[in-house]
Amino acid sequence: MSRETEKLLKELQRFLDANTDEAVDETTVNALAEQFLAEYDQKCADQKDFVPETADDYLRLAEQAPSKKKHMEYLRKARSIQRTQRPILDSDRNQTVYACVLYIL
Repeated sequence: MSRETEKLLKELQRFLDANTDEAVDETTVNALAEQFLAEYDQKCADQKDFVPETADDYLRLAEQAPSKKKHMEYLRKARSIQRTQRPILDSDRNQTVYACVLYIL
């Protein structure tokens, strides 16, 4: 089984655990699995169409990065964009994250 498949199955199990009781029938589980897969497919499609433009976009990608290498790559890109553009960050949380990025890098 591939790593991506394992991740998908773990996410599905968490989704089912959060949305079911102890005693559920097979049709309920199937309906919940279909709902999860539809949401997962939509999330994947949104990520493929997403093109980061600002430092905030790269900070969001860094938060969701699957590996430390990708995480650091996104943080460096956010820092380089922030240094050249100086856009206004859209939240206090991102300002805090950006301050940490500058400290780390």
